[in-house]
Amino acid sequence: MFTLECTGANDGQEGVVTSFKLDSVPLGTDAAGTITTAPVVVQSDGPKTDGSNLKGNAGKALDSLRAVIDEDGQSPPAGSPGFPDGIVVASRDAWRNRFYKDAWAKEPQATEDTLSKRFRRAVSQLLDGNQICSIGEWFWLDSRTKPDMSGH
Repeated sequence: MFTLECTGANDGQEGVVTSFKLDSVPLGTDAAGTITTAPVVVQSDGPKTDGSNLKGNAGKALDSLRAVIDEDGQSPPAGSPGFPDGIVVASRDAWRNRFYKDAWAKEPQATEDTLSKRFRRAVSQLLDGNQICSIGEWFWLDSRTKPDMSGH
């Protein structure tokens, strides 16, 4: 499967545009009796929803959220409605701080303004793609983004 992805847009939305695969279709038979084929582009269902296919800032932001939840995740505030049972959440501030820290480790010259824009776009992309969920300032991994620990 191939994925067409926009990885840099000034004011547009970044992310997956479409996914496709190549299928072989028979064209006919040549003089020797061999079937000749040609590749055709066929739209695909799209990329996996477990987050393993994310690239760029969305993938980095998802990695940062996983790290914050693994290291400092907490239960939602007591009495808060709408959270799934047993969910572990991270605050926007903790997640953003981890994203900045991770980014500066690889790109020390990046400005806070640049990282802020990257983070906001990544959060939107992850929410739109259903990789994460949120209520207010709290974020958690959508059940489909959890790594499959069964080895499949």
